Amino acid sequence: MEKWEFIDRAPNYAVSDEGGVKNLKTGRIVKQHVRRGHPTVKLTVDGRQIMVAVHTLVAEAFVPGEKTDWVVVHKDLDPFNLHASNLRWKPRYARSWYEGEEVDF
Repeated sequence: MEKWEFIDRAPNYAVSDEGGVKNLKTGRIVKQHVRRGHPTVKLTVDGRQIMVAVHTLVAEAFVPGEKTDWVVVHKDLDPFNLHASNLRWKPRYARSWYEGEEVDF
């Protein structure tokens, strides 16, 4: 069953563990756009629009781990698989995204 959590940086919105983003004022799902190869959403915060990668919102809400100086990576390398179980945190300054790991392509 899909779970929803409030988005800390945008209190009028919620994100699901499956990658959906909902406007809590209207009850509508926010339309996603592709930017730099990743789904993103435009959220209005304090009267200003911000663009945020959906996988980052999902990870911040559902994936435990470091958040400062770390980035979110997709375990299966598919940027459109936004499910929380497919995301993890990786140090921003690692030499490669999957350093020291075997990855099936």
